[in-house]
Amino acid sequence: MYVYGVGHFWFLQAIFLILMAVGLADALGLLRRRGALPTAIVLTAGTSLLVEVPEAWDFLSLSGFFRLMPFFLLGYLFAETRNQAIRYRWLALTATLSLFALRSADVFGWIALDPVTDGLLRVSLGVAAIATVLSFRHYFAWKPLAWLGYFSHSPSTSFMYPEPRLLA
Repeated sequence: MYVYGVGHFWFLQAIFLILMAVGLADALGLLRRRGALPTAIVLTAGTSLLVEVPEAWDFLSLSGFFRLMPFFLLGYLFAETRNQAIRYRWLALTATLSLFALRSADVFGWIALDPVTDGLLRVSLGVAAIATVLSFRHYFAWKPLAWLGYFSHSPSTSFMYPEPRLLA
């Protein structure tokens, strides 16, 4: 159970690996370079499609690490550039709706996608949908969760968020 992901424990193991990899990359300054995060998102999304970890070698849920890493990096990118990202929210929404329409056509059998295109579509739709939700998140804000969310970040990133106030 501690080496191979069993049930839902694969997620904890994958998150552990993600936090270790991103922490190391951040400590080395690799993610602070201009364009590094979008490049890392594209590379990890490609890796998640191309690399299939055999079950015998899936220590600490390497397969889950590859599947979740692009989405984690996307959240990291939005945390770093949240004000600039809002400018592209309509582009993100358009991309999400277009990819959703293509995915719906595949699901309903109107078109047939090969496995590589299907995998690329799934990852692209996931990234676009998360980017859309993050871009429009101020419309979904709920004060109790926003207040609680402040405490979910480390002290090094708390400068990006206002000091919490008691709810009225």
